[in-house]
Amino acid sequence: MAIPKFTGTAKAGKIVFTDEQKQYLSNYLLTMEGDLVVIQVKKWRPQRTLPQNAYLHAVVFGTIANETGNDLDTVKDTMKDMFATTVDAKGFRHTEKTSKMSTTRMAEFIEEICRFAAVDLNIYIPPPPE
Repeated sequence: MAIPKFTGTAKAGKIVFTDEQKQYLSNYLLTMEGDLVVIQVKKWRPQRTLPQNAYLHAVVFGTIANETGNDLDTVKDTMKDMFATTVDAKGFRHTEKTSKMSTTRMAEFIEEICRFAAVDLNIYIPPPPE
C-alpha cells in the first residue's frame, strides 16, 4: 500500500491544510488508531514532468543509443552513473531515480547529458519542443 502524502503550507510555525486535506489526513489517521506514527516534513518541489520524461527517453537517450549502437537501458544506466550518482563517506554509491527528480533537477540532468553528447561524443541532440 502506498503511503499517502498530505500537502499543506507552512505559516507562522504551523502547517495549514485545506479542508479537503484535513479530512483526508483525519480519515487516514483513523486507520492507525492507537499506533505510534512518524511525521516527516519536507519542502515541496514539483516532480519532473511527463513531457520531460518522454523527451529524456525518446530524444536524449534515443539519439545517443542510435548514434552509439547501444540499447536504451545501457544508455540510461551509463548517463545516470555519470551524472546522477554520488558516493557517500563510506563508499556507498547512490544513484538518483529520474522519477524522483524535481523539474529543475531533471532539466539539469538533461542539460549535462546533452553537453556531454555534444562535446565528448560529437552527437547533436535536438532541443525539446516548446
